[in-house]
Amino acid sequence: MGGGPDRVDRFYATVRGIARFWVWFLFKAVELRHPERVPARGPVLLCINHPNNLIDSFLVGAVLSRKVHYLATAALFRNPLLAGFLRRCGAIPVYRRQDDPDKMDKNADAFAACFRALEQGRLIGIYPEGTTHSESRVQRIKTGAARIALEAGVPLVPAGISGTNRLARLGPLRVAYGVPIELGDLSGIPVSQAAQVATERLREAITELERSLS
Repeated sequence: MGGGPDRVDRFYATVRGIARFWVWFLFKAVELRHPERVPARGPVLLCINHPNNLIDSFLVGAVLSRKVHYLATAALFRNPLLAGFLRRCGAIPVYRRQDDPDKMDKNADAFAACFRALEQGRLIGIYPEGTTHSESRVQRIKTGAARIALEAGVPLVPAGISGTNRLARLGPLRVAYGVPIELGDLSGIPVSQAAQVATERLREAITELERSLS
């Protein structure tokens, strides 16, 4: 797989600069823990909890020097202007059953796009809970992230966010990265079973990060 440094294009750099301004303007402080756990180069599958629908992506993109290719619900791509913006930012549309069950077959394209990005040494950001929520604990995690990681042969890097559901400088915001979850020991078992085991490891890791941020 590609291991060269990411190329952050001018458009993404501009969007990230604006995001950094608003994140630091709206919130009292931003606390970043263990950024060294996110590899500086090479393929990365970053798995993030999701307490706020919009600010989470701004925050993660603002604190990382690498370009983040988010998996985003295909519903956001229905607006042509928003779709153009998201694609220029590197987002990959994914179809959720609750949004349009008749288009689930199109997720083959989403998985293929993920594998291409990882082969090129990119960083993909995914919200494995599948939806935003205001609960203080991790919701049910789907197996999509684990399946991508297993097929691509990359580890899962857990990330925890706290504070994005509190606006008006009520921070601080906290972002913590966990130890990458290696899945090499699962190569000899059926894919469905391996995905379940990997997903449980990811759930435990994100839960622990959330606890450390509370």
